[in-house]
Amino acid sequence: MELLFDDCVPRKLRAHFIPHHVTLAQEVGWKGLRNSSLLTIAQTRYDALITTDSNLYHQNVVANFDIAAIVLRAYRNRYDNLLPAIPATLNALQAVNAGEVIYVYADKRTEQSDRRRKKGPFSP
Repeated sequence: MELLFDDCVPRKLRAHFIPHHVTLAQEVGWKGLRNSSLLTIAQTRYDALITTDSNLYHQNVVANFDIAAIVLRAYRNRYDNLLPAIPATLNALQAVNAGEVIYVYADKRTEQSDRRRKKGPFSP
């Protein structure tokens, strides 16, 4: 699977996505692009966008794009904090389809916070 890491995803996580091919947004000159622009151009080359941008669900209708999105959520967007989400993320990649957004949580605290605030997949 061809994956694109958004700017906010720690590059060290790349090693945990084997056998998938991971490209960083900055490697293809897309650093700093807004989500809608990134989704528009990424959909032609990638199967999924991996991001930590929790607002992706609200800012964009991913169903309008021919790319899937996985949103990694942790208390902090650092390598050590996101690492526990990798096994569930790899499972999600097997199930996600283009036009879908899946949130993967590294810890219950962040998931409960999103649920309380009706953020991401818990929005009304």
